[in-house]
Amino acid sequence: KSDDKISSAPASVEEYRDYFLNNSDNGKNELIHISVSSAFSGAYANAVEAAREMKNVHIVDSHLFSHGTGLLLITASKLVKSGMSVEGIINELTKERHKISCSFALKTTRYAAKNSRVGPTTSYLLDLFKVKPIIRINRNVLEVGGLCLSNVKHHARNYIRKTLKNSKKISDGVLFITVSGCSEEFKQFIYDEATKNIPWKKVYVQEV
Repeated sequence: KSDDKISSAPASVEEYRDYFLNNSDNGKNELIHISVSSAFSGAYANAVEAAREMKNVHIVDSHLFSHGTGLLLITASKLVKSGMSVEGIINELTKERHKISCSFALKTTRYAAKNSRVGPTTSYLLDLFKVKPIIRINRNVLEVGGLCLSNVKHHARNYIRKTLKNSKKISDGVLFITVSGCSEEFKQFIYDEATKNIPWKKVYVQEV
């Protein structure tokens, strides 16, 4: 139904505890768990509670979500392979999480309104006037990073150019392009625009 609310729930403390035990050889190995931002989910709190009596399990609040968390995981993997200590890895991750840019351009705020992220009146007005917001996470705070009034392609192009405008300050290591319900033609358009000025070493295109 159009008026149905949308909600989600994190894994329970018990599920986290079982997961940590299964992935640390029943506590024999060190495990670093990188959680989605504590500001937007109870996952971090549940993970911390599950690991409370597990000295080998270390929980890191990513301060990010979606592809932002993915970028932090890639960093963590490289640090593990370098032979860095657990304490050193955690210290590096807490520094790196604020260097990661994580933002979304929304075609509609209808679903954000259904899970109470946006007020219904605000959502109605934005969609009525075809205003498309750019949502970003900055130091564990969700904020509106801009608004676009143009059609979808112009909106996407402007969003990409604004996000990547300081190309000299952006690492060319990894780019995530995350889309939802887009045609192959539009995905290619996004890819071409995002790779036009930065020679990314690795680009991931994924559906959500």
